[in-house]
Amino acid sequence: MGGTLKDYIKIKSLTRSENLQIAQKIACAMAYLEEERVIHRDLAARNVFVGRNRNTIKLGGFEMARCIDDGAFEPDQNMCPYQWTAPEAFVVDGRYGKVTSAADVWSFGVVLWEMYSNGKVSYSSV
Repeated sequence: MGGTLKDYIKIKSLTRSENLQIAQKIACAMAYLEEERVIHRDLAARNVFVGRNRNTIKLGGFEMARCIDDGAFEPDQNMCPYQWTAPEAFVVDGRYGKVTSAADVWSFGVVLWEMYSNGKVSYSSV
């Protein structure tokens, strides 16, 4: 097929094994970003691309990505949609949290939710 993971999981219900294989490949891509000191900031099924044979998984949607030198940064108003955003990336009472690569781990959890729920989005009614 080829296309986004978001589209793929709406068409085909993935087996547990397929979910695990895809999740492992996403996690490997995230580990590479961590090594390169890059925070993706918009990790979601719509930004994960599945190759025709399902063996190739690539991350896209790097428009919001940030390179970090000191391991963290203060978030700006350009956040990804709130369903995928880690709590520390929100501005609360005029204060910012420190965003690290852990924010991408939060988003990865939401991607797993999307995968295992066949494309449903958490907090979609909020």
